[in-house]
Amino acid sequence: MTQAETKVDYALMAKTAISRVTSLTESIEGVTQKIKMCREAWCDYGAALLAQRQLMPSNNEFGAWVKANALDTGLAKSNVTRSNAMWLAANWENVLAEAKALKHHSPHNLRQECREAGYAWAFDHAL
Repeated sequence: MTQAETKVDYALMAKTAISRVTSLTESIEGVTQKIKMCREAWCDYGAALLAQRQLMPSNNEFGAWVKANALDTGLAKSNVTRSNAMWLAANWENVLAEAKALKHHSPHNLRQECREAGYAWAFDHAL
């Protein structure tokens, strides 16, 4: 199934999510609810990227799509951050199960924290 067939604009979904991430990150210090909301927004961003990625198995094609839609700017500038956002989306249920023990909200720091805690699913390199 192609993106045209699904009629889902994953670029718009990702842009909306990263906009929420940016807004929440600016005022997140010490506010537990905003940490949760920021994690959710990162998950939404990663889910949109992951969905589009499944439509574009070519690394070059997917990379071009990310750049063409300006999804590689600001807090999502790093390809490691984008990859970790997709990892977060793929492992969302695992992260939710451990949410009370986790301190971070960014996908990179969350994944690192999960690895340091020894969660096997945090080491998945498939994404």
